[in-house]
Amino acid sequence: MPTTPGASSASMNSINSSSPSRNGIDSPSRQLRSEERPGRSRRGTVDIDPIDSPSRQLLYEFSQMLINSDRDFNERLDLAAAERAKLHQEELARAAAEHERVRQSAERARQWHILEEEKRKQQQEEEENRALERARKEKLELEIASQKRRLEEQRREEIERRQAAERARQLAENEARLKAEKLKQEAEEKRRAEQAESDRKAHEASAAAEKARAQRAEQVQQAQQRALQQIPQQIHQQPLQQLPKPPAEPATSLIPTSGLSSTTPAHATAASPLISSIAEREVLHKKYLDVHKRLKEFRKNMINWSKQNPELKSQLGDARRSLRTRVGQITGARAANTATIAKIRESLRSAANAGGPMIDIRPFIVSQIPQLSNNSEAQFPGFLLYLLNQFAKSMIAQFVGEASNEGKIIDAIGVIGISIFSDEEFKWRGVSLIDVLIAKFHAICPVLWGIYGRENTQHGKQRLGWARAEPGGPFVTTNVHNERMLGLGSGFASLTLRNFSKNKKVNPWPNTEFWRALACIVNTPSADITSTHLIVLKAMLADHVEKFITLFGYAAVAALRTAVIDFPARAPASESANMLKVVPDVWKKNLHLTLE
Repeated sequence: MPTTPGASSASMNSINSSSPSRNGIDSPSRQLRSEERPGRSRRGTVDIDPIDSPSRQLLYEFSQMLINSDRDFNERLDLAAAERAKLHQEELARAAAEHERVRQSAERARQWHILEEEKRKQQQEEEENRALERARKEKLELEIASQKRRLEEQRREEIERRQAAERARQLAENEARLKAEKLKQEAEEKRRAEQAESDRKAHEASAAAEKARAQRAEQVQQAQQRALQQIPQQIHQQPLQQLPKPPAEPATSLIPTSGLSSTTPAHATAASPLISSIAEREVLHKKYLDVHKRLKEFRKNMINWSKQNPELKSQLGDARRSLRTRVGQITGARAANTATIAKIRESLRSAANAGGPMIDIRPFIVSQIPQLSNNSEAQFPGFLLYLLNQFAKSMIAQFVGEASNEGKIIDAIGVIGISIFSDEEFKWRGVSLIDVLIAKFHAICPVLWGIYGRENTQHGKQRLGWARAEPGGPFVTTNVHNERMLGLGSGFASLTLRNFSKNKKVNPWPNTEFWRALACIVNTPSADITSTHLIVLKAMLADHVEKFITLFGYAAVAALRTAVIDFPARAPASESANMLKVVPDVWKKNLHLTLE
């Protein structure tokens, strides 16, 4: 370790104080000569006579040796002090260099901080400029959209004026017909009065049978109560309050003076019961979920089978891509859709005749299966079932994709879809495979069958049909879920509100399914109403109200009042409830339909 200047000076002083001085009188040789020559004064040199005496000669040499020793010692001390001074100067130089380096580093840091601050200010100014540009573009887009809306409103008002004139003509015809019907009813009432007495007697005879039926109904109710106790506790066990039941067979019903239509048939096919318990709904929902699971497994098996047959693999891939493309080409133009549906049928016919594996179709059907003599009668072309499943999947995707567009495209998809599933050539022994499509609706929109849950829990979201961003991942955002429910609700209405009265085909998904779904939603307990219920209900009714009234007549008007006035009034306050509450005002303005 280098010696500090202070330490060096102290050391030199210590050495000088303890060592004999070169010129001091305390040198041993000088003391000796001083004692021998007390009378002589000190000189710069000593004259010694070499022949004086041997002892003096020896003493002189010894003195010279001591003097030389002292001189060498002092020279070494001087050299050591000079070396220490040099080291001290080097240390000072290094300290000064380090100080300069730290100062330069601090200066560079200061310059960097200044540059960063200027860069941040520049970025902030750029962001503000971009925000102003975005605001300007948004304002321009809003102005363009507003102008488009005004043009659309003008066009709609023109259409409404023409429709009003047509409705006035139809109302005049209705009044004339009503007068004729009134005369006919008076005659009918007279005839009924004559039969009243005979009916009374018949009624007394049937009282006993009615009592027996009441006893059987009580037994059924007790069985249902036992089944309800087995339902999970999160499902609220409250009785359903059904909407007014539609007529069981076609009838003639006059719609109120809403301007929608004149006398229309209230067609409703009672293909399924409209009243069901929570236990029955859960059982049915579970069956369709099982079908949906089997369809997924079947799709994987079909792909594995195709890998063993290169020709089948090529046909399978081409048919799937073609089918998906055709469904995506469906528009609101009927003429263009005619060619599209022809190509879809062609692809399905090719699949039915392409050969490939045959499968037992019964696990994929929930509705009643006809009596079979053997298992071979249950065989169905696997290729055709695969394409029907892909067709249903593509329809669902299009419903969701067209949710934000006009309802005409969704309606066209529903027309084509229900037409395909009602074709005899794509049925099994007269049974439509519509359950393939229904199973998908059960999986992604369970509220249509009275299934409900809490939107703030994982289990509740799963029961309500929330999709996941990726398999096993988190659920999609609320906006994405609401968009999906809008498309699915509108798609469900487009499939179930089809009038087959003039069609030779049998409706595979009758109108009563719409009524049943509507009843399931509006009879949800108030504490369990979610945004999903409100959005699906709005999508079912907003663009399909005219068809609903045409099919169900007066009962539809009563149901609409319950659905869009009473139901949102008892729902928890939310944006979805407010959206449903304004629907009657839109109908009143655009369709002249008054529900209050």
